[in-house]
Amino acid sequence: MGISMTEYKNKVEDYVQSDLNAVHCRMDRWMLTLLFVQWIASLMLALWISPRTWLGSSFSPHIHVMAAAFIGGAATIYPMFLVYFRPGAPITRHVIAISQVSFSSLLIHLCGGRLEMHFHVFGSLAFLAFYRDWKVLLSATTVIAIDHFVRGLYFPQSVFGVIVAEPYRWLEHAMWVVFEDVFLINSCLQSLRDMRGVASRQVETEFILSRITSIMNQIPDGLLVVDKSGKISQVNPMTGRMLDKKLHLLKGSSAKYLLGRERSHEMEAILQNNETNITMEIELAFGRNGELTSKKIFSEDSSIGHIIIIRDITQSKKIDQMKSEFIATISHELRTPFTSILGFSKINQKKLQKALEGIDPESTKAFKSLNQAIIHTDIIITECGRLLRIVNDLLDISKLESGKMQCKPICIDVAEILKTNTIKLSSLLNPDKVNVEVEIPEHLPQAFADQEQVTQILTNLLSNAIKFTDHGNIVCSARSENGQMLISVKDSGMGIAASDLNLIFDRFQQVGNVMTDKPKGTGLGLPICKELAQLNGGDIWAESKMGRGSTFTFSLPIAEI
Repeated sequence: MGISMTEYKNKVEDYVQSDLNAVHCRMDRWMLTLLFVQWIASLMLALWISPRTWLGSSFSPHIHVMAAAFIGGAATIYPMFLVYFRPGAPITRHVIAISQVSFSSLLIHLCGGRLEMHFHVFGSLAFLAFYRDWKVLLSATTVIAIDHFVRGLYFPQSVFGVIVAEPYRWLEHAMWVVFEDVFLINSCLQSLRDMRGVASRQVETEFILSRITSIMNQIPDGLLVVDKSGKISQVNPMTGRMLDKKLHLLKGSSAKYLLGRERSHEMEAILQNNETNITMEIELAFGRNGELTSKKIFSEDSSIGHIIIIRDITQSKKIDQMKSEFIATISHELRTPFTSILGFSKINQKKLQKALEGIDPESTKAFKSLNQAIIHTDIIITECGRLLRIVNDLLDISKLESGKMQCKPICIDVAEILKTNTIKLSSLLNPDKVNVEVEIPEHLPQAFADQEQVTQILTNLLSNAIKFTDHGNIVCSARSENGQMLISVKDSGMGIAASDLNLIFDRFQQVGNVMTDKPKGTGLGLPICKELAQLNGGDIWAESKMGRGSTFTFSLPIAEI
């Protein structure tokens, strides 16, 4: 548990004693009230019932009135003194127990030893058992046994209602009292065991809560627990430092005002959203950047609140910016030599091809050497082109991250773009195995977007479709729906696993490569497509089934006429 067994037992015992003391004090007050009521009742019995019991039908003041007044008063006033000055003390409850059974003896005497009045003893013992102290029952039992023995021997009419009683009748009465004590003592012991069990669980719970609080206080991120009603129930100190707010003001406040009233609608939307995890960027105190993540808390499949984590991402954003700037610089530095190499390689390729035309194929050695040089040049051109595309992708990513990628939307003819790009890329496929189709409805409206960026998205999607389709069809289509232009590229390739569909738009993610011998890319094409689609006011998504192909669709705003 993290604490010593001695400390654990001491804490449990402290809780048990504290609870017992509360029970004893409460019972002291309750029993004092009962003693006072019994005192009044004994006086009434002495005035109206006792004379008829002892003197027959005549009624007159009886000496029992004095007995009720003084004996009942002594059995009430002394316990009253102890209750007020020594509440919960062992002597107080033992004196109360003795006083209570003394009232039993007094009432039995006032009623002339009636059998029914003996049940007062059993009731008194049951009340005393509420103290949960079995020793109190022993004090009461001892007193009642001595009382029945003495009065049964010298005043049998007072206790049994007969002039002459059997010598051992008091023992019979005492045995019935002991019989009840057995059950009441067992009940007291069981009650103590239950109290210790509750105390043990309380100590364990407090220890767990202490550990949780300690962990929350040490977490370097802001952490809040929001209950089902939207109130902040727990908050750690780091949250206060990040938001520059007092903890006592945050705790118990509405979570929707966590970021201020101007962003309350965003927080309210997050708390009411059905998604399990939601993340958004926020501004922290002192101009720092933060990221807020809200996660639903579930108990038996029903939501009981949220955990909100606030992370300071100022440093990571600076690092990302430095990385983007570094990538942009390196990409620019690489693109110039690659462009030169590619250009000179193409010039050399043309010269070699021209030189090859002037050589007699019969001259085997010279012909083979030039032909091999042309093949090597082709490889250089292909690889330089691939590296140049990677460099361009890195530059695009850098621009998108830094916000330098500009979008220049105009009214564009989507049908023309589809046809042009399909014809341009058809040279990359085998026409005997793969067929490319374009489906465009009549009167297709124009889209409002950056033409170059739309062409880049479409080229990337078509290239992927051609790359992963060995046979079958590739269908490019466009349609307008709900005020959006939807452009789709559907292939009959190998498809994408459902578990990977959420990953394909993440940077540097390549899915399914273990299942194909196709050349691997950089994992930047689709993320760039997503960024460009969103930059133009649209979005992109994919649908796929393994073995049945994939459909990539991106949306664009329709141009207003």
